[in-house]
Amino acid sequence: MYAVVEIKGKQFKVTSGAEINIPKTDAEEGDKLTYNRVLYMHNGKDPVIGTPTIDGATVEATVLGHGKSKKVMVFKKKRRNNYRRKRGHRQQFTSVRIDDIKAAAQKKSKSSKSSKKKSSKKPEANAEASAEKKKSEE
Repeated sequence: MYAVVEIKGKQFKVTSGAEINIPKTDAEEGDKLTYNRVLYMHNGKDPVIGTPTIDGATVEATVLGHGKSKKVMVFKKKRRNNYRRKRGHRQQFTSVRIDDIKAAAQKKSKSSKSSKKKSSKKPEANAEASAEKKKSEE
């Protein structure tokens, strides 16, 4: 089973037991986090697509630690002007382990009862309408 979850404006494809790096959060190591913005789930049989999210679906995770990613060099240059600027940037992240993906509980629909009632009324209405047409033609 896997899911696509939105965390701090970014989307991640997660499976149970996976370790991912998400944008830095203010959580301590060992804290439990719950994310309810699940956009897509697939359990191996049939996919569930949210509009825009799946109601009741959650992803639970545990914070493993914090860190900084590799350094990215930012180099600016304007030719023939002796303008060169070199800076580095290291994005901070929080490392989490996905503990569990919980699917939404499906509600029982009453559409089967309402469709039976509607289907029984339509033939009567059609019969009455056809009888009125016959009378008007005569």
